[in-house]
Amino acid sequence: MFFPSILGALLTVASAQVEVTLCSDSQCNEPPLSIVDLESTSGCQTSFPGFKVLSVKTNHTATSTLPKKNQAVRFYRSNDCLATCGSNHFISQAPAEGWMFLSLNISMSKPLLQSFELVDVNEDGTYVPHGYCGLRHGDAQYFRERAWKWQQIGRHAFREIPIEDWDDAVHVRRTAREYDRHGAVDAKGEFKWQQVKDQGWRGVRLGEWDDGTNARWTGEVLVIESSGAEEL
Repeated sequence: MFFPSILGALLTVASAQVEVTLCSDSQCNEPPLSIVDLESTSGCQTSFPGFKVLSVKTNHTATSTLPKKNQAVRFYRSNDCLATCGSNHFISQAPAEGWMFLSLNISMSKPLLQSFELVDVNEDGTYVPHGYCGLRHGDAQYFRERAWKWQQIGRHAFREIPIEDWDDAVHVRRTAREYDRHGAVDAKGEFKWQQVKDQGWRGVRLGEWDDGTNARWTGEVLVIESSGAEEL
């Protein structure tokens, strides 16, 4: 009767790729607060006693039957594993091969460590979505009170897609020179382009954009207030 659940637990253990040990002391000599087994599909981890964590240790699990990949565990101050450029939410990145200690401050009011995740990295250890300042296809960001993912629609243009609607098969990366510019976002993630006349555009700050207010020009005169961006 309990065979399926037992088998599922065994398969979970066997497929785990990286083990993360959360410690209450700087050298991880004390009994661990928690040990979390991660695989590529584990997603963002938030259920742990973050305010007590002083250091962490990572290593590949001995039980994993999967080939080792270039992976790392990334630690965040945010509770959703999002670390957009300039947010200061990213704490550090630990290689999955072997182990290392991270010195984390204990805070009883607000934990420094609030989330972590297992990610695939390049050969040089770079995690592509967050190793830059700007936008990359498939990156996630939180603004206007919701989470989005970025779809690249041109060489230097992107559109935000609600994260719950994202589909890898549908929202593919495109680098065409020609694309629908109205509502597109520049590669720095600062402005959205509004069409204000036949061949005229202006930049509206990303956080200030409103689909109703910033409608596409239809041949009628538009009343435009300055947004701080230069018009083209």
